[in-house]
Amino acid sequence: MPALAVRCPSCAATLTLKTAPPAHLTRAKCPKCGGVVPLAAPAPEPPPADPTAALDPPPPDTSSPVAGDGSRDHPTRDSGTLASAASHPGSAEFAFLAPAQAADELGRLGPYRVLGLLGQGGMGVVFRAEDPALRRHVALKVMLPRFAADPTAKARFLREARAQAAVEHDHVIPIHQVGEDRGVPFLAMPVLKGQTLADALKANPEVPLQEAVRLAREAAEGLAAAHEQGLVHRDIKPGNVWLEGSRRRVKILDFGLARAAGGGDGADGHPVTQEGAVVGTPAYMSPEQARGEPLDPRSDLFSLGVVLYQMLTGRPPFRAGSTTGMLIAVVTETPPPPRAVNPAVPPELDALVMKLLAKAPADRPQSADEAAGTLRMVEAGLGLTGVVAIPLGWAPAAPDPWADLAVTDPDPSAVPLAAAAPVRRSLRPRLLIGLGLAAAALAGVVWLAGDDIIVRIRNKDGTTTEIKIPPGATVEVAKGGKTVATVGPDGKKDAP
Repeated sequence: MPALAVRCPSCAATLTLKTAPPAHLTRAKCPKCGGVVPLAAPAPEPPPADPTAALDPPPPDTSSPVAGDGSRDHPTRDSGTLASAASHPGSAEFAFLAPAQAADELGRLGPYRVLGLLGQGGMGVVFRAEDPALRRHVALKVMLPRFAADPTAKARFLREARAQAAVEHDHVIPIHQVGEDRGVPFLAMPVLKGQTLADALKANPEVPLQEAVRLAREAAEGLAAAHEQGLVHRDIKPGNVWLEGSRRRVKILDFGLARAAGGGDGADGHPVTQEGAVVGTPAYMSPEQARGEPLDPRSDLFSLGVVLYQMLTGRPPFRAGSTTGMLIAVVTETPPPPRAVNPAVPPELDALVMKLLAKAPADRPQSADEAAGTLRMVEAGLGLTGVVAIPLGWAPAAPDPWADLAVTDPDPSAVPLAAAAPVRRSLRPRLLIGLGLAAAALAGVVWLAGDDIIVRIRNKDGTTTEIKIPPGATVEVAKGGKTVATVGPDGKKDAP
């Protein structure tokens, strides 16, 4: 049988099927953009070239909710073949879309041209769409009408989406617009380049030590910004941590919708989800979340600890063969310390992970800011100059997502690892900068900004790095093994 060539109406890619599809299969899913491709009808003419067409949509996460990430929000995609679409606009489920006005559209929603289906979950769908006014591609997250018919659920979706839109932070995915069209609420987000941490870990779970610390720090910083707005994510996991671009800058995904899906906390006190539904991903839930108790930001910190443990050891801390077994494990079991699995983990980092995984919220760091500050101190204390692989005996799949770390773009908010001296092993709140070892490479200046202490380091290459010291900390500047200056929590500078 000769090969069949079809063209995707969303991205204009020409796709070849080596064998003819079954007679009952009239639509398929594009492996490049996830759009719906008609198989029987003639392929339409390609749309005009768009400068954003090369942007990669968020890849699907098809792992098990027990053994791994647990996201079932995206249809399975096989990059080698055309897989059957999970659904299509011709079905009653997508009847909420206004009629298409161009050959490359699936329909319209609000001001957006809907071009393809990126994913589908229990309460909503994610479309690839275009803003005609700006000619910008966006990811359009839509609450399905049968859920939007519940006034409490819809109001909560819109309220949480608007709250997320108020979070302006580099490590939280921004929201372009929150709206409603004919009773269907939606939010528009950027289409990001990169991949999820889940996909990176599938390709190679052997995350370099300093990279794992950096990713956790950036996630903690994003969580801190969201917690300030009163948001609790409730589903922090590798599938909701996006690694953007060549430097893999963290973007936390799925705020708002995860909160709107939480049971028992609707605006009128009634549950938003179906009775008995498990909210979140069992392997990454906090114990209080697994028990169905009220949550505060410290629940997200437990989930962050699970993710960090997995990056450091190559495996999740809790494993079970069923959802019930996983929930029991999260509530009752204590995993071995990361250092017992991977001896390269320093004691300070090992202690932080186990504190994040404490069963009682009161025993964890009390804020994401506190966790981020400790991670900065650990990052400074590593003193690493190159990529260090974790010797777990893993044969990485190609391509290795961590292979080009040495040539990634610099992070202006990160501590320059080659220039920092080890932190005191007790992790007391004070930072020792060894100028005796680095005097030829940099000069350090301590700045006082209000109640904050900032160490500004001028590197030999002319760049400047700032380190914000945690509240209540003391900075000691040493040269030749002797302390030459001290800045205390009160901002007073002392010299010996």
